[in-house]
Amino acid sequence: MTYKPKEEERPSLTKKTPLRIIPLGGCEEFGINIMCYQMNGKFIVVDAGSVFPDSSMLGVSSIIPHVKKSFKELGKLKAYIITHGHEDHIGALPFIYRVSPAPIYATPWTAELLKKKFIKYGVPIKDINVVQVEDKVSCQPFTVEYVHMNHSIPDASSVFIRTSAGNAFHSGDFKIDRHPDNPLKINTKQINQISQVGVDVLLTDSTNAYKEGFTPSEYDIIKPLEKIISSAPGRVLLATFSSNFARLKTIFDLCKALDKKLVVNGRSLQDCLEIGQRLGRIDEIEKILVRVEQIRNYPHNKLVLLVSGTQGEERASLTRIATKEHKQVKICDTDIVLFSARAIPGNEKKILHVVELLKKQGADVIQADAKRQIHVSGHAHSEDIKYLTKRLKPRLYVPVHGSLSFLNRNKELVEKTFKDMHTLQLDNGEVLEIKNGEYRKAHQRFDVERLYVDQDSNIPMKPHTLRDRLESGEHGYGCVSGVVSHSSKKWIKGPDIEFFGVDEKPVMLRYGAKLSLQLKDELKDQNDYTEEQYKEYCQSFVRKSIFKKYKKRTKILSRIYVV
Repeated sequence: MTYKPKEEERPSLTKKTPLRIIPLGGCEEFGINIMCYQMNGKFIVVDAGSVFPDSSMLGVSSIIPHVKKSFKELGKLKAYIITHGHEDHIGALPFIYRVSPAPIYATPWTAELLKKKFIKYGVPIKDINVVQVEDKVSCQPFTVEYVHMNHSIPDASSVFIRTSAGNAFHSGDFKIDRHPDNPLKINTKQINQISQVGVDVLLTDSTNAYKEGFTPSEYDIIKPLEKIISSAPGRVLLATFSSNFARLKTIFDLCKALDKKLVVNGRSLQDCLEIGQRLGRIDEIEKILVRVEQIRNYPHNKLVLLVSGTQGEERASLTRIATKEHKQVKICDTDIVLFSARAIPGNEKKILHVVELLKKQGADVIQADAKRQIHVSGHAHSEDIKYLTKRLKPRLYVPVHGSLSFLNRNKELVEKTFKDMHTLQLDNGEVLEIKNGEYRKAHQRFDVERLYVDQDSNIPMKPHTLRDRLESGEHGYGCVSGVVSHSSKKWIKGPDIEFFGVDEKPVMLRYGAKLSLQLKDELKDQNDYTEEQYKEYCQSFVRKSIFKKYKKRTKILSRIYVV
């Protein structure tokens, strides 16, 4: 249901109550964007994002903030305020909401993505409110106003947070698009009104702070893409981020204008188009779209394939095509493959592997660069940052969303441009206090912890659990089992020692049998142990024996029973 905002109320609090702003993620790092605004023992959460793991974290699908302790210290949770639907802003929400439920406020596109995500993880979502741009959400002592922004996903917003102690403008991810696909540009009238109310602190995206000028518009890549697609001798395979609906619509419109058929291969891409159709952002899909099973019915030069796999993901469509595992699509030498997306830092090696496999099969691979402009960013360049800052005239400027060097760059950019403007840099867990036009960093600091989501069970793990699992994967693990008589200290059954995940399995099996005999003799000389002490002794004995012989730190479990 559409959220109908209440009339704005000003909270009746004493002037001694400060507004406190605490990043639990998104500062000193890319991803895991989560910011808490607290006042008078109540708080709201702006975004709750995740980040993808690096290649060393086997079996982990995402990393999320562990906020249970921090939320308890902050007081009563009033609401989740979501700026837009990218994973680094919503990826952790189902896991956090399950433990700490509260009303969720999101714009239409974001709300649809959240509903799908909550269903995926089996979390009932009871209170999601759809807001429109310029709506005000009253969750005392906060009043939150949504401000439309351009980004690489529909319905992205900034939020203006008003309290009796001070006001904060939280930019979210944004850019100043002069030719947006969505007819809504940045609302300068609303921005000017907010400026007149007064912005005590502006918190701004740092992702592209190093880049000069304004961020190019989605409009700027239409001609380059049209030129490639219209002159292609065969099929065009185009990989882009599934969340980038503006890019999907650009490709859809080009196919329509050039009389091409569009194949969408990738679950998340299909979901994006379905949401676009349901929200009335795209129409006449049936005339353009064909199923992947139908591609044999059309000449190659009439087909455009929109595929997942911009980052070389193992099971993505493009990777399966490159490794010849895709059932319907086989590369031929007239194919052109476009990477209409940036490489996320850390994924370069995987992307290069896919590119090399495609080239080896004869495809012409074109990646986004300054020469072939087939991708534009959704994040603010330096001039976008200056544009927003100049209009809002904040008393204090705080860079967010980025690693340390990017936060520094954003801060230096504003200091150089606006000589009299105060700036401050926050680390994750630090507390900024604002009261009556004054600000300071508090002495208190919140713990910043992380959980690791298992890709099979979707259960978040603590760091020590992940560490144990990774060690087991590297060194294997063993299990000691058996039954011991308490009175005679003799083994009634066992001891049996088995090893798993060990490369030298035949050798370890023989060694396990030998260890069992040694352990049987060893136990005769021990004192009258409890069951727990028997377990600890058996584990320790086997672990030390394995390390002495093989230099492996094998994890040892036990199933020892005393009767």
